[in-house]
Parts: sequence; C-alpha cells; structure tokens
Amino acid sequence: MEDSYIVLKNVAKTFHRSRGASVTVLDDFSLCVPKGEVVSLHGPNGCGKSTILGIIARTIDPDTGIVQIAGKSPGVGEVGFLFQDYGASLFPWMTCAENIAFALRLRGMDRATRLSKARAIAEAVNLGVDSSKFPYELSGGQQQLVALARALCADPSAIVMDEP
Repeated sequence: MEDSYIVLKNVAKTFHRSRGASVTVLDDFSLCVPKGEVVSLHGPNGCGKSTILGIIARTIDPDTGIVQIAGKSPGVGEVGFLFQDYGASLFPWMTCAENIAFALRLRGMDRATRLSKARAIAEAVNLGVDSSKFPYELSGGQQQLVALARALCADPSAIVMDEP
C-alpha cells in the first residue's frame, strides 16, 4: 500500500432510492493501484464498477472510507473521467473546445488560456474537426475524442474510463 498511487480503503456506498429503499453497492471495498499501472475492473452489471470510478474521480462521494491519489485526497478535476456514455456527458450548448476546457473553467483559468489549451489537446488527440463545432455536429467517434480530450485537458494525476 505504501507504493500505491491510487488507494481506496474500506470504501462503502449506499444509494437511497424512492420509497425508503436503498441499495448498497460497495461495502468495505479496498483497492491499491501502483503508479503507471493500467487496471481493469470486471464484474456483472450493477456490482459497483462505475461507482468505484466515480468515487476515484470525485463525481460520487463515498459514505465511508479513504480515497487517495499520491497520498492525498484528490482535488476537483485532478482525475480525468471518461464517462460510459460519452455523448450524453458532453454539454450540448458548449462548443467542443468549451467542453474540452470544462475542468480548467472549474479551476478558474481565464477563458482565452483554457480555450487555447483545449484546441492544443484537440489537435493532440487528432480530433480532425473544428473545435468551435457543437457535439451534435460530430460523429460518435469524434464525440468520444472530445470526451477523451476533456479527460486529458487538465493534466490529471490519473484517468479513469468507464467502458471506453
């Protein structure tokens, strides 16, 4: 555990549904991933794979447990997240460049700088379209590249991908 880069220790998550029902997805879950490793989570539908990724990326808060990246609690936007439904995760009212730069916007970076960086990342992933287009103007593959570029744009410490 000392040489692990991503650490989840004793993590639990219960989702509370309507009418008082609840579903415990994770209970006392632990995971250690060394720096530079590529790890794949496998299991049946509904077993908590997406929840684990969301907890690592801070889009979901665990009920209990410890989550650390490089020995500390991850900050907002520190972990890039490629969502399972990449098309639905893109903001339709934002251009591709604005979508790619979204994490930089959350960090307070000025518009000109973040859009310049977004265009550079779009070129790096070989987006192949004008980044001033909107997601609905792109093919599914191009939308997936925009989502990947968004995950990379903020120079994340780690990237998690939900069924890439």
